[in-house]
Amino acid sequence: MRKLIKKSIKRLLCTGVVITAGLALTGCRTVDTKGAEKMCSMPDARVILAPGDLVDVKFFYTPELNESQNIRPDGKITLQLAGEVMAAGLTPSQLQSDLEKKYAGLIEKPSVAVIARTLNHRNVYIGGAVNRPGMIEMPGDLTALSAILQAGGFNPREASLENVLVIRQEGETRKTFCLDFREDLEGGTPQAPFYLHAQDIVYVPRTKIVDTVQWVDQHINQIVPQFGFTYFYRSGNSTVGVDTTSYR
Repeated sequence: MRKLIKKSIKRLLCTGVVITAGLALTGCRTVDTKGAEKMCSMPDARVILAPGDLVDVKFFYTPELNESQNIRPDGKITLQLAGEVMAAGLTPSQLQSDLEKKYAGLIEKPSVAVIARTLNHRNVYIGGAVNRPGMIEMPGDLTALSAILQAGGFNPREASLENVLVIRQEGETRKTFCLDFREDLEGGTPQAPFYLHAQDIVYVPRTKIVDTVQWVDQHINQIVPQFGFTYFYRSGNSTVGVDTTSYR
């Protein structure tokens, strides 16, 4: 029975269907195999601190304690009086709240401001059949197509426009989206934009991917072992998510 289900899923994957984030709000949802609904890929407005980011910590009433520090690989910064403080994984406001609690018994007026000067982790990576593969900074909103164009555009002789993959890591979950840019680039009706999130990987295959489940497993899961991935594709007016963990 499992083999039959797996075979049916494989026939559905990458058959030219498109996943986009610009569907009507009522239809812009993905459904995983557990029935939980998740929003499609909208702009990533989160500001989450990560190793390598530069933060300013300013004290309103005790400026002699002001610091500018890069978050270390272990996610911490070291401040006067407070010592080591975990910063990675927090928003600036959360770090501000934590610092005010830490300094409550150390200084008279622990009013603190945390300013994120640089967010080095807000990058995406473009590979495959593009002219300049590599890392692209994402200071603001960035769509998959815009990122590809910043990477020099599709290689016209090799790129498979209908099977572009966006690989996204969310905690221990990997999601893979299949995008079709034929309409956008060949004079058809432009698709609604698919917004990238920090650390997304955009891969433009050189030839058509016949078996996406197998391809992602060989090229992604085998390189960075995880717990399978969730693959998203378009079916009618809805977007379907397939959790492939059980097929491994």
